[in-house]
Amino acid sequence: MDAVAIGTLVGGVGLFLLGMNLMTDSLAALGGDTLRTIVGRLIHRRSGALATGVVATALLQSSSATTLVTVGFVSAGLVTFSDSLGLILGANIGTTATSWLVSLVGLKFKVSAIALPLVGAGALLRLVTRGRRARLAQAVSGFGLIFVGIDIMQDGMAGLDVDFNWGQDLPGPLRTAALVGIGAAMTVVMQSSSAAAATTLIALSAGRVELQQAAALVIGQNVGTTVTAIIGASGGSLSARRTAVAHVLFNVLTAVVALIALRPFLAVITELARRWVGDAPQTVLALFHTGFNVLGVALVYPWLDRFAKLVERIVPKPAQAVVADLPKSSLSVPAVALESARITAARAALEASRLAVSAMRGRSGDREEANLLRVALDLARDPKKLLARSPDPARDLAERIHGLDAVLTELTVYLGKIDTPRNAGAINHERVALLHAVDHIRRLVRVAESSDRKGRVEEQPELRALADPTIDALQPLLGDDVDVGRPWIGHVAEVARQCSREDRRRRDAHREGVLERLGSGELEPDAADKLLAAARWVGKTPKHVARAFRYLGTGAQPQIEDEDEG
Repeated sequence: MDAVAIGTLVGGVGLFLLGMNLMTDSLAALGGDTLRTIVGRLIHRRSGALATGVVATALLQSSSATTLVTVGFVSAGLVTFSDSLGLILGANIGTTATSWLVSLVGLKFKVSAIALPLVGAGALLRLVTRGRRARLAQAVSGFGLIFVGIDIMQDGMAGLDVDFNWGQDLPGPLRTAALVGIGAAMTVVMQSSSAAAATTLIALSAGRVELQQAAALVIGQNVGTTVTAIIGASGGSLSARRTAVAHVLFNVLTAVVALIALRPFLAVITELARRWVGDAPQTVLALFHTGFNVLGVALVYPWLDRFAKLVERIVPKPAQAVVADLPKSSLSVPAVALESARITAARAALEASRLAVSAMRGRSGDREEANLLRVALDLARDPKKLLARSPDPARDLAERIHGLDAVLTELTVYLGKIDTPRNAGAINHERVALLHAVDHIRRLVRVAESSDRKGRVEEQPELRALADPTIDALQPLLGDDVDVGRPWIGHVAEVARQCSREDRRRRDAHREGVLERLGSGELEPDAADKLLAAARWVGKTPKHVARAFRYLGTGAQPQIEDEDEG
């Protein structure tokens, strides 16, 4: 009979996990963009970030989804790592909502009669609907499966003829430490602290473990959940690794404090539960689960800045900053992945715009700039030459050009991997807009690369007059210390748009003058063609800067007049 009971228990855990995954994935996809907006507004205030972490994790039933949003924002450079910690701590409290759901509903009421129709109705709607309705239907099915799994787990636990109260001859601390280890192992095996906590609550309700033993198991499960974060962050971005380390430090600190004060703290929790929510063992355990996480937050929150600095020392920033910081873990949350891609593209657009403006200065008479760019382009076209001796500024510039091309390729691949359903209109539109932006950034790089093949035109004052206004307008916006957020993106887009319009008017006048001189015999056809081609080249920089940044900022089709590429 034990084999059947074990199989039933394992099946119940499987259904519980399947329900959790279905509901979490669907809700994350449905609310990813909304969550991104809410987090973006509140994360800069630590109290708001803490509350957002609690509420978002309780609604999504997954601290991983909330953490992914946080990592995406930090990776994208929208918030500092220190500011993001409030949300991470809140997620630790919010994840205890599953314990309350199981203890107050799943173990007190036989809800399978309602849960099974929910599963059926949700699955049917998933087949006949599309888009947001289909994902909502999938979430409903997942919610029903959670309670079906709880009922089956209860049946399996009731059929087990096993005494879990082992190790009575061991000293108390060793027995407690062993239970903490078992709790951590449960989370690692199930890959879900929620499922491990639900299993412990059911075992407690069936009388298979005592309250203090269950409390030690829950503490271990809280530590075990950090293993998932470590595995997910290995090989990931700097932000992901720091988030994983912060998660580990916080959970271990919380576990140590909870174990040191286990008996008195559990006694206080038992009394509070008796007054507030009832003295059922499973309810006391749910309150204990929430209580020791709240205690951990209370200990760390006042020292959050120092805590952040400790994590940054443990996981230092590489000596050479990387332009691309695209967390692969965010691919499952399209809204967050797109935000990371947007900021990486903005950094690439900044670098490409600097190159294009530098090329304009070189062709407009700055011989030093022209020589530097020519040597750098020669090195960038053949990376093997980077190993040879060359002037340091030229080698640095060549590495930037070569690295920029690699970043754009990586960005294109990343955008292609983002999981966006065809009917998710807004998300798909944003991805396509970013791909358009990447295309215009590439064109800016090509503009810079073509400068050394056109020849300098400093002998022609009218061509310098075409280039100088654009250089004067754009160069102040392309400094090293700019904040590549949406306000800056929108400002650059508007300035470049005005530059493009004014450049078009100047080039129209210039074209008329060249054609008149050609008609009067003052210019040879070959010379006139070179002047017109040079003028078209000058106009490409403001046009592509305007279009790239408009796509980055709004995702809208830039309203810039079409013209020949030349």
